[in-house]
Amino acid sequence: RDLETAEVAFKAASTGHLVLSTLHTNDAPSTVSRLIDMGVAPYLITSTVTLIVAQRLAGRICEKCKVSERIEPSVLIALGVTPEEAPSFDCMRGEGCSACNNSGIKGRVAIYELMAMSTPLREEILGGGSPVEIKKAAIRGGTVSLRQSALKKLKAGMISLEQVINVTIADDKA
Repeated sequence: RDLETAEVAFKAASTGHLVLSTLHTNDAPSTVSRLIDMGVAPYLITSTVTLIVAQRLAGRICEKCKVSERIEPSVLIALGVTPEEAPSFDCMRGEGCSACNNSGIKGRVAIYELMAMSTPLREEILGGGSPVEIKKAAIRGGTVSLRQSALKKLKAGMISLEQVINVTIADDKA
């Protein structure tokens, strides 16, 4: 959370120690920008960080009152679903019942974004890329964004469209 703490963590990581830490950011790629803004040298980030995880908790649809919900393909496309997939995308929501206190939600499900230090990401960080360019490089390197991860849970009938919108930020077009 400050440069002194970050320096200690990166020094430990550079000598082979496994370092786990937390940092509050909107998504995994934003962590890189935040570390650089704190004063951590880009070469230290690319040489010591192996994985950054962003996570959110979304409300799980109650199984007792789960119903199908028709969502216009244009809405799904605007959220990142491909135009080919949008017309056949089955969405669910909870109507509300006594099992969920009429909320339609019973429990939570984790939405994850795992960003490994890939070659495209490493090159972008070392090249002084902007936060948007770093995010694009992460996606080129195989990162599945929080939004895309949430859309997978939506398609699986685990969370509602409302939860996708509430727990994720819009992805920059990569």
